[in-house]
Amino acid sequence: MKIHTEHQLIFFSVATVLFVFIILFMVNTNDMTNKDITTDPLNDYERATLLPIMVKSLQTKRGKDKAVTNSAMRLGLMEHGYMKVSEARIRKIINHIRTNGLVECLVATSEGYFVSDDVQEVEKYIETLKSRENAIRAMREHVEEQCEDLRKRTSTN
Repeated sequence: MKIHTEHQLIFFSVATVLFVFIILFMVNTNDMTNKDITTDPLNDYERATLLPIMVKSLQTKRGKDKAVTNSAMRLGLMEHGYMKVSEARIRKIINHIRTNGLVECLVATSEGYFVSDDVQEVEKYIETLKSRENAIRAMREHVEEQCEDLRKRTSTN
């Protein structure tokens, strides 16, 4: 059995809290399952109706002072007669916009989403993404170790 150092245990505790936060953040209150929320591609309505509206709107959000939150996007869509969209699906559409280069330099801060023309601001956002990526990788590696330990324990019984 592997013995963990105090630092590894602290890191594991922090990683676990981060994991729980990410899962809770992604949970949706509508009828979709978590798999649907996080992994399914955009549906026809999102792709044909919401995506063009959000791209056009986000292109006008130049600078941090024009940042728009997930909640504000959802509210704006509902006020203009579009069906209710979950926070998770807004994030999914934003992810699609970013990964397909539909709005250049679309960054996010605690103030919301906006287009940045500031290289340092975009670089800072990239560092944030790298940090999140590393945290998720570390979490996966720890769970893999735990699974291997579990496999060894259960195979000897």
